[in-house]
Order: sequence, then C-alpha cells, then structure tokens
Amino acid sequence: MKKQSFIILIIILSSICYKIKAQPYNAVGLTPPASVGGGWVINFTTGNDTMYLLSRHFNPYIYYSILKFDGTNWALLDTFSTAASLNNIIYSFQYFQGELYIGGEFLSVRGVPNTVCIFAWNNGVFHEVGGGFINSNYGTKVFAMTSYQNKLIVLGNFLDGFNDYSLLSWDGVSYSSMGSFTFIGGVCEPRWISSLKVYNNELYVCGRFNAINGIQNYYNIAKFNGITNSWASANNLYPDSSNKNPSLEVYNNEIYFLYNLMSNNNTIFTYYLKKWNGTSWTLQEQSQRDSSCADYAINSLITFNNELFLGGHSFNLNGIKVLNNNNNWNPFNNFYQCTNIRSFLEFKNKLYFLGNFGINGGWYNLGYYDPATTSVQETNFDNEVSAFPNPAKSLFEISLKSSSNQALEIQLYNLLGSAVYFSKEQTTSQKFSKEINVQNFPNGIYFLEVKTPEGVLNKKVVVQH
Repeated sequence: MKKQSFIILIIILSSICYKIKAQPYNAVGLTPPASVGGGWVINFTTGNDTMYLLSRHFNPYIYYSILKFDGTNWALLDTFSTAASLNNIIYSFQYFQGELYIGGEFLSVRGVPNTVCIFAWNNGVFHEVGGGFINSNYGTKVFAMTSYQNKLIVLGNFLDGFNDYSLLSWDGVSYSSMGSFTFIGGVCEPRWISSLKVYNNELYVCGRFNAINGIQNYYNIAKFNGITNSWASANNLYPDSSNKNPSLEVYNNEIYFLYNLMSNNNTIFTYYLKKWNGTSWTLQEQSQRDSSCADYAINSLITFNNELFLGGHSFNLNGIKVLNNNNNWNPFNNFYQCTNIRSFLEFKNKLYFLGNFGINGGWYNLGYYDPATTSVQETNFDNEVSAFPNPAKSLFEISLKSSSNQALEIQLYNLLGSAVYFSKEQTTSQKFSKEINVQNFPNGIYFLEVKTPEGVLNKKVVVQH
C-alpha cells in the first residue's frame, strides 16, 4: 500500500514562517512582605498612581489587610474583619473618587452601622455607602463594581429574592437604579452576571440573563447608554442557560466574549472564546478543563501592550496565553502544571495578575509580566520547512531543520484541546522528520505543537479520510 504522507509547514498569516523564541513570555511571582503582614491577595485596584490590594489572613481568624504598592515599595494601610451573614465573602474592590469601596456578602465592618454588603474606606475611616442594603435571607450581596461617567456602578442582589439582580449607580450622595436582571425560566445567580466593561462610552454587562426590567429581549450581553439612559441588546450571542464566569474585552476594535459551560450532568467543563466583528460571532478558542487539576475555569481577559491576554486553566491553557497582532497564540512557558489565573490589572506598564500559580520553585497568587524585560522576538526562517500534502488521510510526516542532538516534544490536540498524541524525540542531524499515524483519528481539525530549544512551532492540521 502506497504510503501517503505530508510535511508539516509552519505558516503564520500569508505563508510567512516565524520562529518564536522559547519562553518569550515569563511570569514573575510577587509576595507582600512580612513587614506589611503578608497574606493571600484576593483583589486589587488602581487609583492616584497607586495599586491597592486586599489581602486575606486565616490565623488566628479570618481578617483582611488593605495594602498599597507603588511598583517598588509596600505599605500597610489598615486591617479589618467583617461580620458574617450566610457567607462572609468579599467579591469586589474598587477605587472611586479618592476612596476604596469594598463589596461582598457580609453584615457589617468593624461594627459600623448600615454597612451590609458594601462600605468605603478613606484614610483609616470606614463608613457606610448610601445607608447600605437590607440583609436578606437569600444572601444580599455586591458582586461587581466599576466606574462609569463619574459614577460608581454596583452590581448585586439587593432584594429579598434569589432570581433578581440589579445594577445601581452611586454619585457620592445617593443611588439610582439602572436596571434589574432576571433569567425568565431559570435561575439567575450573581457570579454569572459579573462582568462590567466600558467601551465607546457605553457600559456593557455580560452574564446569564435573558431579561432586563422584565423585558425578555436580551441574551447574555447588554449595553447601557448613559446619555439616553437606555438599554440595548448587544446582539444575541448565545442564548444558553448555563454559561458561567463570563468576561468581556475589546481587542483591535472587536469585542471578545469569554464564558464557560457545564454539560453532561455538570461533569464536563468547557470554555469558549468568541469574537464579534460587527456582523457575526466567530469561535476563537474552545477547550475542556483539565480534570486532573483543581476546579478551575477560564475566567479572565485583558488587552495589554496591543495584545489580548487570556487567563485560566484547561487542557490547552496553563495559566496565560497571548493573542498577538499576527493572530497567533503564544503561551507563558514558565508556569507549573495546574496553574490558574483569574484576574488581570494593568499598572505602570506592567500586567499584574491574581490566581494560583507555581514558578521558579515556589507557588504564588500575585505576579506580573513586564514586556520591557520579556518580549516576543520573532525571526523569519522561510524555507526551513515545507509541506505536502494537506489534509492527511492516514499518515503525515513532520519535517523541519534543526541542530544535531536536540530534544523535541511533539503534541497533537483536537478542537476540544485534548492531547491525542505525544512523543519525545532526539535529533541526530540537521534535518528531522517523523511520521505520525492518524488513520484512526476522526476527521477534523487538529493542532500540532513542536517544542524545540529555539522555540515552539504550531500548525493547524486537517485529517480527512
């Protein structure tokens, strides 16, 4: 039987080949020093050229520290504890008009009256925000905050009901209602309506809902115009009742929507990244959670340094990977396995992030990436590889130029991000080739990854029997 094979050609954009240097993106771990109490950083925000961090401690009881960081020096501003309700959780932390606002699910802070679920801190003084909210048997909570048109936007459950979540604006004196979110025919849980994004002077809200103020014309994304004081649908993205941990970001004037879905009786966790180009949505990324690690999700997006950063954990995402202007994804290469990144923050030309990650012999929950010291370096190496044919029917052959006595790792992933092939190889000459049998693979698109000491080569491969 005549052997059918093809040589993998690494192509980026218009048939131009690039080699990406190994470890172009590297994370640096950061720990608050013992002089400011250390602790586990759970949230951060910026204002007045300063980063403010909220750190949690567990010994001898649960309490919190407010820290500030100028990029070099740390300072402890205050410590506090909250009185518990159904839960005792802080969800949101926002700098607004010279004060720090803290929201979550608690009854009070330091015994200050009218601080249910939200309070503000200013130079050592804790005070109420508009009288606070009424404690509810269903768990009154503030889940997300941001600033928009010189007002603090507060998202949470402020009513005695489980399926009703509202958006309020705070002008420093009083609250105004902006809308009530519900999922008609299902349950609307607050962590599934948790992403607030300002874009083109409009406030975008994304999550699990299908109605605003009782009008069922919205699915998962809506936008508020502060000039007309009105809501509009931001295109029916995906009217699915089980999307979770949503995130919204704008990159190259296009909107990216990230969400997670549970399927198969809540045993399979898959994330999806979709892009809106002004006319339609297209799927950019999809992968299942790596069940060998903790219960992590893909839950963070940010545009930084003209690139899109995606954070979380799955089979094909270990911590962070980056989409550059060549429409090419690049990984962070110095994270340990089972790394998870859950939020990003830009500060003084560096990208800071929170999560649970291992690098350089230790585990951290706060770190940063500095493009000034670790940047992408690409060099043209056209004609080092060639391809014929593509797609493959039964076999394909990897062929590339290399140095003698080099270690290679070859992996093949399906569209779900599951590794379907892996091998370690050693080169013996300046040209390396290897056949891979795909005869039993289902028809479809696969992603080839070849790791070399000089860089990582990626290629989309089609199997068509």
